[in-house]
Amino acid sequence: MAAPHIRVLGVHSPRESASDFQVLLDEVISRYPDEIVDLSPEELANVRQELEVNLASAVLVEALVEHPDNAFSMGAVVQPDPDLPSNNWQVAWCEKYLTPDGRSLLGEYGFDEVPSEPCFRVAFYMHYWKHENGLNGPYGPLDLPPIQPMPPRLWQLAPYEQVD
Repeated sequence: MAAPHIRVLGVHSPRESASDFQVLLDEVISRYPDEIVDLSPEELANVRQELEVNLASAVLVEALVEHPDNAFSMGAVVQPDPDLPSNNWQVAWCEKYLTPDGRSLLGEYGFDEVPSEPCFRVAFYMHYWKHENGLNGPYGPLDLPPIQPMPPRLWQLAPYEQVD
């Protein structure tokens, strides 16, 4: 049996493209619960500002996962921060599992559920990103490519969900 392996394919900043970022904000707000329609313009502006703050330092990471074993868990994907205790490190958020070619979703998975396929991609957000701190996965540190703009397919396949 082949050894489990994770390869980061891309680290993408939602803010790299200002026009796409504004579209993303509009889309996230449009998915809010129905009570958002009852918000005053000032309250809606506050919601938008909070969303902008959450995304200001976030990145979307896309990785190829090959031959995952029982140790594979998205909860084990963290960004170490030497200035914080390990229980305060950022973890993967809003993960979406994709086909190996990254062109479509594999399906919906609950908390701690992962695909059973031998090879798939996963896209997830990391808040308060510090590229120099790296990223750890369930099998150890991961090599990171430079930060790039988010590809249009990931805007669609892995939309951001506001932190509660």
